[in-house]
Amino acid sequence: MKYVPYIPKKAVMIDAETLDKIPSSVVLSFAGLIFEPLGCKQQLVDADEKVIAPNINIVFEYTETQAHRSKSPSTIQWWAEQSAAARAGVFSDKLLRVEYETAVRRFYDWLAYAKSQGAEAIFACSPRFDVSILEDMVRDVYGKDEKGEYYSLPIPFFAEIDVRSIRGFVFGKKKIDWGTKHEALGDCVRQSLEMQEAYAWRNSL
Repeated sequence: MKYVPYIPKKAVMIDAETLDKIPSSVVLSFAGLIFEPLGCKQQLVDADEKVIAPNINIVFEYTETQAHRSKSPSTIQWWAEQSAAARAGVFSDKLLRVEYETAVRRFYDWLAYAKSQGAEAIFACSPRFDVSILEDMVRDVYGKDEKGEYYSLPIPFFAEIDVRSIRGFVFGKKKIDWGTKHEALGDCVRQSLEMQEAYAWRNSL
């Protein structure tokens, strides 16, 4: 008997850059990308490696409007050890920053848009980190609905898929070299490329 794998036709890849490792962390940037797991690189970036897939990439204001969120000394030290390009992507004075609540609402609306465009799953590396932080921000900003329940993400929890688990199962620790590591949108592209390779392999069996 041949088993038929579940492969989403469209999905969202998300990535967060933060100042802590827990859901209540200060968020530096958050990006999302719509991709097809059985698609190809040409749907994600053009010949000049410019991102052309539908995406969102928000740099957050983090010194004032996130004063209630957490930071960890170990994560701050980790950032000090990263590349100049990665640090510039979140700490440069030239970046256009978005106030925390506005940024969260903007990302939530984009995720709802992605679902309306057919995205049926949400990928992250891993959901326990990126999705948990996003859920915490949504609860923080939106609070509870008229039924007394906290708002949930437009794409439900049972449609979360872990990039790291799939990568480890298919490739071991292999990673595609694309863009600047620890730059949110670049990580989304690279992880989407990895998933396209992984799902192409699975679909060929």
